[in-house]
Amino acid sequence: MSLQGHSANQATKDVLSSGAADSKALAAITEQWCADIPPGTAAPLKVHYTERPGAAHGRRFYPDVSGWAASHNPYVWSEYIDPSAGVMRLVFGAASKLHARDDYPRLVALNAPNRRPEAYFEEICTHSQRRADFTDVKTGAPETGYVLDLLQERDTHVVELLTSTGDAYHPVTGEPIRALTCEGLLRDTPLVGFTREILRRLADAAGRPVELHFALQLGDRDGAILWTPRELRPAETPPEPHPVQGRILLTSSGFTLGRSRLARFERAVYISPAQYSPLSLSNRYELARLLGRLRRAFGDSPWILIGPGRWGTSSPELGIPVRFAEINGAGILIELAEMHDTLTPEVALGTHFLNDIVSHDILCAAILSGREGHRADGTYFEEMPNELARIMPGMESWASVVRVVEARACGGEAFVVWADAVQRRMICAIEFGRGRG
Repeated sequence: MSLQGHSANQATKDVLSSGAADSKALAAITEQWCADIPPGTAAPLKVHYTERPGAAHGRRFYPDVSGWAASHNPYVWSEYIDPSAGVMRLVFGAASKLHARDDYPRLVALNAPNRRPEAYFEEICTHSQRRADFTDVKTGAPETGYVLDLLQERDTHVVELLTSTGDAYHPVTGEPIRALTCEGLLRDTPLVGFTREILRRLADAAGRPVELHFALQLGDRDGAILWTPRELRPAETPPEPHPVQGRILLTSSGFTLGRSRLARFERAVYISPAQYSPLSLSNRYELARLLGRLRRAFGDSPWILIGPGRWGTSSPELGIPVRFAEINGAGILIELAEMHDTLTPEVALGTHFLNDIVSHDILCAAILSGREGHRADGTYFEEMPNELARIMPGMESWASVVRVVEARACGGEAFVVWADAVQRRMICAIEFGRGRG
């Protein structure tokens, strides 16, 4: 597509309406936008079009960095994050790791790029990318290698841009342990400001939130960074007004984390706040392990998980001390800000395992009792048939605490969830067939 006779605004709309990624046209649009970006915002970034971004390093071919960015940040886990500033996810190597569930891209809030949920370097190491994908130059086959092994082939400048050290040391060599954090890239290059500005202009031109895939090739210490746009598309938005019909069970406003969606689920698991509250600490840990067994029993079928306080907390008095692997099959994770009359626990929106929540595309929502736009129909879950004993024989003693509610057993078709990431709203209802509800 030629830009002749088109404004950058119109060209952006043309690319978005084409239904296919046109990276060459996208590069041309970006160059046109860059023409009036204030000096220093882009340099030394250089827009560079190529069909196959990357370079060969021995027998391995890969881009230095693959990125995904969105003009609206659906992952607002801190009060210091401005969702309208946008978000990035960055990986070393091929883009296939951007949406993999078995590794951790670097998540970057564009208005607060240095803010992350981990408190200690050990936690940063745990939640940093371990493996990278590349193409074998000789065979053309995709392969995977360890990030730190691949970085040993690279010059010091690249290593400094992409990795950090802390207070952890290798037990054999005594060398500082490195983690892929992209801190130098975020701090010492204009990538954050450039990406934020480009996303703003693209979204304004499109008239809606957008998502952008790109690749980076890092130059030497004095060289330009080559920025290659790969794909531009509109961000997913839910239908408006919401199409949810049936009996509304859960609503949240202003307290969601995750992308927009309209999804249906066969079952919901409800942990009764009133029954959970009097449990001993040991029983609270036992309940967390029970949820892990339920997750295995459910298999690959996603479900809605609802419970009091913080999911994944290390303080059982504030919530349910599950490990992420015990609930990673949930598609929706709901925190109820209620425990008993004398304790209203703070919610955390899944930040105890934020990177896992993002990688598994789980929607988190908090429901604050008594606040406008918030509702939890606990009575419904307490009164409907409980399938726990059928699914897990021998667990009848937990039936008052753990309610496994299946839509069809309640006379419904499915539990339907509508969520809008921009408005930060969520509605969950049980959907009935025609003539009901």
